[in-house]
Formats: sequence, structure tokens, C-alpha cells
Amino acid sequence: MGILLHTFSQTQPQVQNVNMRSPANMKVDGELKEWTNKNLSAYNLANRIFYVVSNDDIYLYLTVRGSGSAAGLKILKEGITFTISHHIEKDKRTKDPQNVSVTFPTSQNGMTVSSIMYAPTLVLRYVKDTLKYRKEIDSLTAATNVRVEKIAKEIKVVGIKDISDPTISVYNDKDIKAAIHFWRGEPVVEFAIPLIFLDLTSANPVTFSYNIKLNVPRLNGDFAIPQKSGVDYGPTGISPDDSYRFTETELWGEYTLAKKK
Repeated sequence: MGILLHTFSQTQPQVQNVNMRSPANMKVDGELKEWTNKNLSAYNLANRIFYVVSNDDIYLYLTVRGSGSAAGLKILKEGITFTISHHIEKDKRTKDPQNVSVTFPTSQNGMTVSSIMYAPTLVLRYVKDTLKYRKEIDSLTAATNVRVEKIAKEIKVVGIKDISDPTISVYNDKDIKAAIHFWRGEPVVEFAIPLIFLDLTSANPVTFSYNIKLNVPRLNGDFAIPQKSGVDYGPTGISPDDSYRFTETELWGEYTLAKKK
């Protein structure tokens, strides 16, 4: 896995550096069917995610594919927060009260997430011979997605004046969309935010900042600390996967809406 991650990091940018029109058949369903390149536009090593930001004339989209089972556990447990800021300066974009953010999925029970992740972990073991194990992979994936849909039902929204509730249903009437499914053992999360809520328009595009954050559990306001294992993992005694899962990771990028050609 480490070799694969290194290879991806060498062949793709860590942060997306181009704007992109969304595919004409774009659907927010947690699937990658619209994307010919399943590795999307960028691979961020610290976050262990492939991702692409795109837009049409109505929505700003984010598609994320987590890399590996640790990413699946992290994303399914505490979700991804997608934040939009009109500032591009580092000292302003983080704390701007006008920022808009959406988080999905919302925090889930750890035991439930661990049981759901059992099947994706098996899929990742099969993935080197996808043709031979296609039937098993499809069966495990379908069963996993049924369970995921039952728990991932709310979106946390911050910064949109028309929305006063801290969370809204994925079936909301504001046309804010989010979905998560597993693909070959790895989580795919998609967001769509109406441009009107972001004060953006493709007719007069401006450059703005976006943040993608993979959240982690908190205990009494502080980040939870992973337990040391009996395996020799060096001075910390904590495996790289556990360190990643219990460390909040994020990235900032800049984007300008792509006009229709």
C-alpha cells in the first residue's frame, strides 16, 4: 500500500490546480460512473484521498475517493467537511465568518462503522484479481452500501443564512446534495452545493478557496488519542494507520468556476 500511495503521489498533483466542468450526466450518488479516470484530478497523500472539484452552472461539486480501509474508517466515522471561502489569503480564509461548509456523513457510532467496514476490507484483499472475484466483490459491495445508506442520512451545514438547523436530511428541500457509497472497498463521497448559496456564478467567475477536511473523533473537546499496540511501531508505538485515523487532516486549494464552452 505504501508503494502504491507513493506512486500516486508522484503521478498526480497533491492539490487540484485546474478548473473543470462537471460531466453532463453528473449525479450525486456516491458512484464514479461519470468519471473515466477513477483516480480523479488529484491525490493528496496526507489525507489519503483522490478528489476532484468541478462545477456546472448550478452547482459546485466535490467528489472524493478514499484510499484504503483506514480512509474508509475515518471518513465513515466522522465525515468530510467541504468549506468554501471567498478569501484566498491564508490569514483570512480560515476564520472568515462568511465561509460556507457542509459535512457528510455526520458522526457515527464506532462499533457500527467497524462492523460495516468488515466487508470493504475483504474487498481490498480481493482487488488484485478483480475478474476472478468479481461476483464476490459486487456482492460484498452491495451489502455494504445498503448498510451505509441506513446510517448516512444527515448533512451538517454551516454558514448558509437560509438554513438555521445544524443538520438537514439528505432529502432536504434546499437542493444541497451528499452521498456515500463504497467502490472496490473504498469510500466515495460526493457533494453538490447550489452556487446561489455560495454567492458564486459561472457567468462571472472569481477565484475562491476551498478546504477539504477529514474529521476525527473528539473527547470532551479534545482529539481522541489512539492506543499503543504491542507491535513495534517505533517511539510512538502507534501504527501509521491509527495515527492517520486519529489525526485531523486537511488541504486548501483555489478554484475558479469553469464556464460552459
